Amino acid sequence: MRKEKLITAPDIDDWIWRHDAARGGIHLPGPVTPESLAVLDSIVQMMLDIAPTFEDCYDKRWEWIVSAPCGTMQQYVNERKDAIDEDYTETDIRKEFREKYPHPEKIYRITLIHSVIDGQPYTALFIGHAFVIESHNEQTKDWPKTDAVPFLAWLKEETEKTRERVRSGTYATWLAETVPKEEKYGLISRKVLRDLVPAIRQRFLEGIQENDLREFLAMKDRLLVEDPMAPLISEMTLRTYLRAAALCLRASGCRKRSRYKAEEAEKGGRLTDDMAMYLSWADGRDDGLCQLPEDDPEAFRGYCQEKEPWYKWNGGHPWEIRTSMSIEHSMHLYPAQRNYGWCFLVSGSAYGSSAEALQYVLALHRAGLPVILHDAEKIIPRFTETDAVAICPDSDPLWAGVPERVRPYANDGIALSNEIIEKSGMRKQIIAEAQWLPEPELAWKEK
Repeated sequence: MRKEKLITAPDIDDWIWRHDAARGGIHLPGPVTPESLAVLDSIVQMMLDIAPTFEDCYDKRWEWIVSAPCGTMQQYVNERKDAIDEDYTETDIRKEFREKYPHPEKIYRITLIHSVIDGQPYTALFIGHAFVIESHNEQTKDWPKTDAVPFLAWLKEETEKTRERVRSGTYATWLAETVPKEEKYGLISRKVLRDLVPAIRQRFLEGIQENDLREFLAMKDRLLVEDPMAPLISEMTLRTYLRAAALCLRASGCRKRSRYKAEEAEKGGRLTDDMAMYLSWADGRDDGLCQLPEDDPEAFRGYCQEKEPWYKWNGGHPWEIRTSMSIEHSMHLYPAQRNYGWCFLVSGSAYGSSAEALQYVLALHRAGLPVILHDAEKIIPRFTETDAVAICPDSDPLWAGVPERVRPYANDGIALSNEIIEKSGMRKQIIAEAQWLPEPELAWKEK
């Protein structure tokens, strides 16, 4: 039997967990009942009296904050008694409640997007990063419909409160009194953060030799600003490219391993050590790259221009030399053509790929090969500690990277609930050092 209305934060969190589109295969929320759509539309109508946080010719977007009471620990225990067993005791439940709900109320960041698609109004609703409801979608129209009325009834009531606060000019005051520091966005110097929590620095630099770091930083000026007069390779061939890829992979500790693509090349009598290394770690969808003649610059140039007979599309990932489950964390080595020659462009901008990018750059540089570092302005400050880090709310999983609102100020983020911060015992000191960003403002729309 459904709850007619969600009352406490644990109720709401449970509903969000079950309906977050990220848990589905295609990352889309399922359709909701007509009754749910009616409540969703009433929320949209309420927000139309408030100026959008963002607006262009396509979308209106509102961002606001609401809250829900966390209830009592005993309520939390009572609702989970059926789940108690030897692996999940009442003591575990009480500890869980204290960790998840440290304040009497929990805040939720709401994002509502309203637009017109093909002449039909469209609405999407996010709570935090969770994409929980959209008004319609051709891909999901035949799925079973979800009854979202309990969740939307709670949100409607809270949105009415927000609307009244904006109308009366008290919304900003309410935010200041309600939103705890650990649920705000802020900025802190990377050096200050690492001085407070040295384990962050140690983990980042793990495996990097001091002399390698010094050599890399000595190159930083030429990496940050491309020198138009730097010497280049006059012609690029498959052999040269595979040699460069193998140098990078070996420098980062990769070793040859058996993969089906290497077996195919070996059967064809084309497998060199460098090709074996490339095929061991690359994505595999090479668009015919490894079928090129090894020493034919015209064939390589034609391939890069996607010309037949050299280029044979089969996925579009020839330069992904170290693949991963996420393209953001893969490493790419691009042959970059300039007007008067070729060089290599190393691409791996994710925080966790920085050490690998350093190793790739040094390997190519030491071999006398010209190299460019993509996003050098992001990567180098992680080593020089001359930029800022975003302090993100505990509720922000950062799986989507640094949020849009702090992206102009920081390339990397960390939550106060991060395990390494928790273990350091420096949470209060970080809060004291951080500069906290104001929440998005809401204003009553002038008629």
